[in-house]
Amino acid sequence: MDKKEEFYIIDTHAHYDDDAFNEDRDELLEKLNAAGIKRVVNIAASMESAKSSLLLAHKYDFVYAAVGVHPSFSEEINSESIAKLEKMLSDEKCVAIGEIGLD
Repeated sequence: MDKKEEFYIIDTHAHYDDDAFNEDRDELLEKLNAAGIKRVVNIAASMESAKSSLLLAHKYDFVYAAVGVHPSFSEEINSESIAKLEKMLSDEKCVAIGEIGLD
């Protein structure tokens, strides 16, 4: 294998489920992949974005999800939401826990 083929670009912290991308999300993601971005990890910030991150991950083979709740959305956390997050973590397209708000 050529050394160049061993390396590829991964966007490890994206929020492509954000409303800011509603107009051109599909076009943008297709362009990213065509440009050589081989993996994207879309990071959730809330329960709603955890769901949308997983939907995005299932739509695109090269997109994966991280599910979690940023402290800004801590009011969403209760036993029911924790159970939902735990279930999401078992999804094959979920590869991490996040946002967790270490910033």
